[in-house]
Amino acid sequence: MLMKNKSIKSYTYLYLFGFSLVLSGILSLSFPVLAQQTEDYEVWDQISETMGLITEMDYQLEDKDEKKLLIRLGVIGGIAPEYRGADEYRFSYAPNIHIVWNDWLYLKGRKLGVELFDKGGFYGGAFVRYNGGRSENNDGLEGLGDISRTFTSGAYLNYRYQGLRLKSEVRHDFLNEGHGTLAIFRLGSRLPWNDPLFYLGVETTWASREHMRTFFGVNNLQGLASGLTRYQPDAGMRDVSVNLSSAYKFSQHWSVAAQLRYQYLLGDAADSPIVRASGSRHGLVAGMGLSYEF
Repeated sequence: MLMKNKSIKSYTYLYLFGFSLVLSGILSLSFPVLAQQTEDYEVWDQISETMGLITEMDYQLEDKDEKKLLIRLGVIGGIAPEYRGADEYRFSYAPNIHIVWNDWLYLKGRKLGVELFDKGGFYGGAFVRYNGGRSENNDGLEGLGDISRTFTSGAYLNYRYQGLRLKSEVRHDFLNEGHGTLAIFRLGSRLPWNDPLFYLGVETTWASREHMRTFFGVNNLQGLASGLTRYQPDAGMRDVSVNLSSAYKFSQHWSVAAQLRYQYLLGDAADSPIVRASGSRHGLVAGMGLSYEF
């Protein structure tokens, strides 16, 4: 009888997870996400991760078996460059979606994945992620053409020790829309305050030649249409950034988070005529998020 009740309970959680995925898809399509019309900024996902640190702290005080399904929904928005390398800024917002079932299957922002192991502070898994594109209607991109949206697949390996987080992931555009391959490395630490929580992190990204030429290159036809000099960058480190995040849970269900992020383009990305002619290698992002945890 006990095993039967556990089986029914598991199916109930699985049903709720599936229902949450459908609801999340409706929310994502309902929101006019301006950032997706320009480029795929990840700061909104990182604000959601900061909210997730609060959840981790709560789990330390609760029985994990009592929370087979975690659902957190809300909205995130702020100001970011129109595209990576731009000197013009735009306000954008997006739904904040964070759903975890049984500590291994999850939907976090634009990423659907599975966590395959968690042992000795190391944890890792695989995922599929939706990536936004870029429109040539932005200042400085006229004549370069649009960059299509796509899906990427990848894997991650992370390490946690108390408030320290070391994260790495590799993802590849399997639809061949020109996004190429990215390798992202993050190092961050929770600062010695819990109410509100503060988190300081640094990040750097390596990009493949395909990615660099899609987002920072100028071919012959683009050069004729835009007036920019032909430019063919190679693979290499794309950028480095530092961010300060904060999150506060002001009730049992409601939490708010904010992040200030400075990004600096490196190497061939910074030398691109797209950046040098009318853009900037310096980027600043400021955003906030509000979410409700069921």
